Amino acid sequence: MSVAKAFNNVLIDFMNDCILVFPEEPDFKKFKRGAQLLKQYNPKKLPTVFKGYVEMYRPQIDSRNESFFLENAYNNLEEVKNDNELICLIEKIKKYWVGMSDENKDNIWKYLEVLVKLSDKL
Repeated sequence: MSVAKAFNNVLIDFMNDCILVFPEEPDFKKFKRGAQLLKQYNPKKLPTVFKGYVEMYRPQIDSRNESFFLENAYNNLEEVKNDNELICLIEKIKKYWVGMSDENKDNIWKYLEVLVKLSDKL
């Protein structure tokens, strides 16, 4: 399996878990459909974009810095400002974070860690 395919599968699994945990939130279904379409037509797009956005935040992800995650507006990258889907996804996760169980928070960190490691292999 290619790295891009593995990355896309993990990202879609992440969206599936978000849909299960937050079934009332329609945006996670929208994000999943978008990821599936990109996976089908341009499989390297998602891992490449992810790597570009996330690389500067790697220390915070590696240390699982919850306060950085919640307090950062993520608008310091011009590309992120113009990517409404990405900002919306981040804001949805931040919205639910405070009321989330420790197990679900841990799962999100694990997904981010796996996605970062896979994007390193590009």
